[in-house]
Amino acid sequence: MSQLMPVLFVISLVSLGVTLTVTPIVRSFALKRKIGDYPSSRKVHIRFIPRLGGVGIISGFVAGLLVAWAYDAATFAHASFSLVGVGVGLLLIVGLGVYDDIKGVGSFGKLTVQFLAASLVISSGLEITHLALPFLEPIPLGIFAFPLTMLWLVGVTNAVNLLDGLDGLAVGVAAIVSAVVFCIGLFTGDALLTFVSVSLFFAGLGFLRYNFNPASIFMGDTGSLFLGFLLACVSLAVVQHPAAEMAQISLLVAVVILAVPIVDTSIAFFRRIKKGMHPLKPDKEHIHHRLMDLGLTHRQTVVAIYAISLFNGVLAFFLVVLDNLYATILLVIVTVFTFLAIRRLGYVEEMVAARKTEPRPIQPLSVARLIDRAFIISGDLFALMVAFLFSYWFRFQSGLVSVEGFVPLEMYIKSPALLALVVLWLLLFVLAGLYEIPWDVSRIDYIFSIAKTVGIGTLVLLVVTMDWGEATMEGRLTMLVYGLGVAIAVTANRMLIVWFERKHEILGFRRRNTIVVGTTDLARDLLEEISRRPALKYNVVGFVDRRPARKSFLRYPILGKPEQIPEIVKKYNVEEVLVATEYTSREEMLDIVARCDGMVPALKVAPQVGEALSGFKTEEIIGHPLIRLHLTNLKSWQRIVKRTFDIAVSLVILIPLLPVWVLVAILIAIDSQGRIFFSQERVGKRGRVFKLYKFRSMIQDAEKETGPVWASVDDKRVTRVGRFIRKLRIDEVPQFINVLKGEMSLVGPRPERPYFVEQLKREVRFYSRRLLVRPGITGWAQVKHRYDRSLEDVKEKIRYDLYYLENMSLRLDLKILLRTVVVAGSGRGTH
Repeated sequence: MSQLMPVLFVISLVSLGVTLTVTPIVRSFALKRKIGDYPSSRKVHIRFIPRLGGVGIISGFVAGLLVAWAYDAATFAHASFSLVGVGVGLLLIVGLGVYDDIKGVGSFGKLTVQFLAASLVISSGLEITHLALPFLEPIPLGIFAFPLTMLWLVGVTNAVNLLDGLDGLAVGVAAIVSAVVFCIGLFTGDALLTFVSVSLFFAGLGFLRYNFNPASIFMGDTGSLFLGFLLACVSLAVVQHPAAEMAQISLLVAVVILAVPIVDTSIAFFRRIKKGMHPLKPDKEHIHHRLMDLGLTHRQTVVAIYAISLFNGVLAFFLVVLDNLYATILLVIVTVFTFLAIRRLGYVEEMVAARKTEPRPIQPLSVARLIDRAFIISGDLFALMVAFLFSYWFRFQSGLVSVEGFVPLEMYIKSPALLALVVLWLLLFVLAGLYEIPWDVSRIDYIFSIAKTVGIGTLVLLVVTMDWGEATMEGRLTMLVYGLGVAIAVTANRMLIVWFERKHEILGFRRRNTIVVGTTDLARDLLEEISRRPALKYNVVGFVDRRPARKSFLRYPILGKPEQIPEIVKKYNVEEVLVATEYTSREEMLDIVARCDGMVPALKVAPQVGEALSGFKTEEIIGHPLIRLHLTNLKSWQRIVKRTFDIAVSLVILIPLLPVWVLVAILIAIDSQGRIFFSQERVGKRGRVFKLYKFRSMIQDAEKETGPVWASVDDKRVTRVGRFIRKLRIDEVPQFINVLKGEMSLVGPRPERPYFVEQLKREVRFYSRRLLVRPGITGWAQVKHRYDRSLEDVKEKIRYDLYYLENMSLRLDLKILLRTVVVAGSGRGTH
């Protein structure tokens, strides 16, 4: 491919130059004819912006291809598919885009032309004929090849079109994708791919000169539809590539390259259906909109999505270069991170919530915090590599231990084992909370946390890698040296980052926007303490008070009431909330805490009000006039273990014992009329309403005449079979389905009906605290108290629930489960 470099350089100059020349001309034409976008509630620009900029991109792209054709016409003539069919399809798409920018076209008209253009491309020979996945033989698609290819072409076209919501976003992502395709073309020796991709890259780069924020011209549907359709065609060429290295993963390469527009469009499609909207109706909830809602600026949002696209592009290239096992591990990692990112943006919770449920406020994003995390993770990766190289030197080159079975370093690098080892360390760091260490933790505690985590990891590696038949002292000693190297390297890296950031007051040690809850003498004393100690790094932006009768306090504005905390946090990008009230009602304190849950990274309280926080874990901060409040007593790894255990036990109960549950269902059907299963709305974590399932134990429509009432002793509504299954708690078995769905846990406070929850909130103190955790099938209250028969019973059970919340642990969960078995076997507490 080296002989192509001169012509590639010429193509680059021509594509860039033509685009830079044509775009201003098109802009002047669009301004004169008033062809452009006016501001609206769905758009982020605030003035009229001309469209048709896509003509500039197309001109530069075509000019570059003409140069390539003049240099090497044979490459175009010997393409594995008909370039005429693809060209005509692109002309249809360009015509559609131009007409839509000038006159406007409805959804049906757009789809009709897109289907026609896609049919031409498929007939030209570009088609997904096989489904290729790692470690599997290619699966022929047969009659499904045409509809799948059609879906791909039309889907990617519209995905890029929908991505065009911010200045420079869609064309920048398209340029990154084309750069990745260019690298793949060079690696595989495909001249046609390199010609097309380099022309598109520099045409897009030239247009960014006028389209990056603040944009002076939009590319409109002329550009976005063209880019989407062309990238879809190019990705099909990648899928059909004959190179042996890509035979097993070609479709995954195409998906990963275009992951950003594909994920964004998929989320939008299902989100709109969930909300009862038309799936093609535009809204302002795309990923770029959500990032801006979370506090990123226009440019920060675009650059962030560029970074994600570039990361996906690098991964896609590695999928081509590396072997299947290595590529699969990388793919799994990115899939997990994609899910976590979607969840962080609030889409996952939005999807599973009931349609009428108010969306939960989402904690704003901080660019400084993101960069800080990126530095720390990058530093950890470097430290892990240094530790590995040191242990390799110690084992094979130092002469300190005997060398038997020498292994070249290249074998470790080429093997996915090294990647798996790094991933396991990073996963352990995440579970141990090493990426969530607060800025005000002492460096001694910081170092101790690292040492403890690395010690546990080293012990696990010693056990897992132990060859119990032929264990050698040299191998065990090398593993200990490796663990010591990891501890020293990671600690040194992090202490260097902490020192640098603290010295310059940047990133992790920047001054944080802070609000103070309360306008009392306690708050006055706290503010004086903050003023005297600038090392606390609080940038107080204002106060929050339950009775904001005045507009300011100590020269700081009063921003609103406690119930407005989510809006205040979002508006001022607040990162710390300091609670300095003197409320006599603990329920008021719990309400403040609940409103801060998930909205801010740090919530701290003055020591005088710490006793009002029953049910929460607190942590004193050395040298700090506050106490840190943890909204959950479980660490990350404990929450994962708890959830994994929930799923495992539920599967064991539901699947192997299925014949028993079928027999129970038959007995219920024989005993009385009505449905076998009983479903009822209950209130779960954070007030989310869900359907709880049970085996029906009462007569049909038991509450038709009375409405919601408490069960009672010798309740006449209970059937004969119902009395038996209640005694053994068998009626609760279908709730394991709720556990699998993530609506419940095995252990936690029992969920109540919305009718009773509203009543209990008014009459039972601390009841809202129960809604901060996932409800359970059983709980401490269920094994220590009798069945609910009245409001007084519920009030009594609150004490047990608060005890559980204060002492929540995996050990206590196991204790409750064992006691539940005993209680269920004895039939105690049922009626």
